[in-house]
Amino acid sequence: MDPLGGVKAYKDTTYFLMLAAESRGHTVYYLD
Repeated sequence: MDPLGGVKAYKDTTYFLMLAAESRGHTVYYLD
């Protein structure tokens, strides 16, 4: 995944996967 400052949320599939996991009750971590 790109650094958070460079993420284009409207087209980044990793970002959408993280949102989907979080909406299902999972805790999502991101390490930089």
